[in-house]
Amino acid sequence: MLKIKDEPTEQEMEMKYLAIVLDSQPNFKNHGKRISETFRANLNCFKMIRNCLTFDSALMFLNSVLLPRLSYGVTTWSQASQSVMRSIECL
Repeated sequence: MLKIKDEPTEQEMEMKYLAIVLDSQPNFKNHGKRISETFRANLNCFKMIRNCLTFDSALMFLNSVLLPRLSYGVTTWSQASQSVMRSIECL
């Protein structure tokens, strides 16, 4: 016979809504982590192709790929904890 414990389990819920990661904590830690990861990947890509681009093309890449990653939904998650905001500001 299988015995089931009546102890509650902690669940960390996380969902993505319009590219903003919402979780059970209002600190937006997971969202900040995803922004940082995506931005770093795009920045590394930019570093690899920068020598092949003209100034105007590099500026277009910056304005169309890099900056939107940081600014999208900023009004929604702008109340994130200071540690999350510091890591994003460092980028």
